[in-house]
Amino acid sequence: MHLCHCSFAYLLLPLICARTEENIETVNDLVLRQEDKLQTHRTVREISREIGIHQSSLSQIISKDLHLKCFKSRRAQEPTDANCAARVKHAKLLLQKFPQYATAGTSEEEA
Repeated sequence: MHLCHCSFAYLLLPLICARTEENIETVNDLVLRQEDKLQTHRTVREISREIGIHQSSLSQIISKDLHLKCFKSRRAQEPTDANCAARVKHAKLLLQKFPQYATAGTSEEEA
């Protein structure tokens, strides 16, 4: 009998639960195998298909048992030349307004 990590595990009924030690170790291996490897990420859907457990159970294992957060990376918009010029302008205005936050590396001569 597998130990269940569900919140209702205190019941004395036989439960079918995906949050077992075996599944937690499998998910941990699959998730950590992706670290430090570019372009090798897998989605929760792909991992759940591979292991054979439901997506919500997999999400609970990842968040509650492994204390990780699932998120989907999104492309950011590339800044335009106008955006860059506006950022520099506003940064200079902020430095004029709050000179105590200026560091040694920033000066008017560099700009």
